[in-house]
Amino acid sequence: MLKQNRSSSSSANQSEHKYNNRVHKQITRTMQITITLYVSICLTYGFISELFAKEFRSNVLHFAFGISKSHVLFNERLANVLSENGYNVHIVFAPAAPGVDLPDFRNNKNVEVIKINFTTTDIFLTLGKQWQKNIFKKDSVRNIFAVGRMFQKLLIDSCKILSKSSALKQQIETIQYDVLLTYCLDICPLAFGWKGKIPKTICISPSTVIFESVASIVGTPIRPSFIPNGGSAYSDKMTFFDRLCNSLLSFLMLMYPQLPISAHKIEENIFKTVHGNDYKSIKELNSNIAGMLINGEASLEFPRPLLPTVIYLGDLLPPKSSQLSTEWQHVVEAENAGIILFSFGSVINANFIPWEIKKELLDAFSRFPNYTIVCKLSVDESHKYHLPPNVKLFNWIPQRELLDHPKLKLFITHGGYNSLLETAKVGVPMITIPLFGDQMSNALRAERKKLSLVINKLEITSENLEKKMKILLEDKTYFDRAKQFAGFIHDKPLSNADMLIRYMDITIRRQKIIKSAVLNLNTIQEFNLDSVILATSAFLVLLSLVR
Repeated sequence: MLKQNRSSSSSANQSEHKYNNRVHKQITRTMQITITLYVSICLTYGFISELFAKEFRSNVLHFAFGISKSHVLFNERLANVLSENGYNVHIVFAPAAPGVDLPDFRNNKNVEVIKINFTTTDIFLTLGKQWQKNIFKKDSVRNIFAVGRMFQKLLIDSCKILSKSSALKQQIETIQYDVLLTYCLDICPLAFGWKGKIPKTICISPSTVIFESVASIVGTPIRPSFIPNGGSAYSDKMTFFDRLCNSLLSFLMLMYPQLPISAHKIEENIFKTVHGNDYKSIKELNSNIAGMLINGEASLEFPRPLLPTVIYLGDLLPPKSSQLSTEWQHVVEAENAGIILFSFGSVINANFIPWEIKKELLDAFSRFPNYTIVCKLSVDESHKYHLPPNVKLFNWIPQRELLDHPKLKLFITHGGYNSLLETAKVGVPMITIPLFGDQMSNALRAERKKLSLVINKLEITSENLEKKMKILLEDKTYFDRAKQFAGFIHDKPLSNADMLIRYMDITIRRQKIIKSAVLNLNTIQEFNLDSVILATSAFLVLLSLVR
């Protein structure tokens, strides 16, 4: 009886075990089928999404002129951010300055560079060298006009070559672009936008300056009483004489494009010759302008009224840990009180800096033996005996990585906007020595924010430089202010790259272009001069009747 019970129990256990195995296999098979089906759906969805993304991805025609390395750097970052977020970017690039070129986008399948064979004009080489030699002298009207003439001829020569380019013509005829990105200082790309039936144009500014001629076509108010001209030496707080001069300068900058000798009119004639009577007027070309992207940080700027379609981009590079090479680590990690960085940027050729200026700089640096001073500078063999032991000279420096190093205490710079922005982001005090263009305006911005002290290029002496360096190195309030301001720049709800993509998406999707009513007013109406004249006349008449 006991054996029979045991046998029955064993048989029941075996049956239960077989049943459990069968259920387990069924569950396993069901899970395998489910996982396979899920993976298949995901892969199919991904394939379809990619297919549709390629089909409906927005096409951008991006004009980038190589006027300087800093301008090219801005255009490179702009193209990279757009391409990484699904845009097809086709860059039309015509090199303008010797040694200036776009990087190799070979690994970026969404960026295509349309290179135009463009030889740098003789006037650029001749006047460029002369301008470099005179950069540390007092600015004269003659030199200013020479630089303006050089820049204008550069635009005109470039436009002549672009208008005859069969590669560019074929590109805009075969591809339907959604938006045109270009410097609106030059009307040549705007004409290509019209030729390619591109529905919208977004102006880009590689510097923080909004020139009057561009502001007038974008619809941004021009108020010379508190908005300094980009090439002037004024801040937003001006005396009566400053306001008078700034108003005259702004008026000239606004009216110059209307003159027959301006690049605008000459380029217009070029396109009339090439395209005949079908060519639109400049005013009609400007009708497609939907906004403006500025290579600047809003918190660094002089406050001014802007349309919602005009935005400051700031630095488009994502924050990342900076790693110096072994060679540079040896330089910065040597025993010292800190690092001081000196650079006049990529435009200024160190060979053209007069020895008298270099000597004043080196004499000032020698008075800070406890600091290692890294200089982007060159000195002739005959003058190397004058080189202090704490000064290290280099033809090239990893500026961004050095600025981000914790031992960096001070940056002596020319005030180029990229340098200004990079320094403000890491929170390092500056001495700015503006040399040309918008650098004076940049220096005044930094000084206004208490981030910098300014030295006039005509007053570069060892005593003057030593005095400014001591203030910034010994007064901790400047260092604390720089760190505080860096926090302001980073404290944003969106990254600069995300803001750019949202702006582009909205601009392309929006059917109508937002336009300010100021575009329909002439200068007299915009500034209410007719009302002022009428009111003044009425007052004078009333006054004469009372008498």
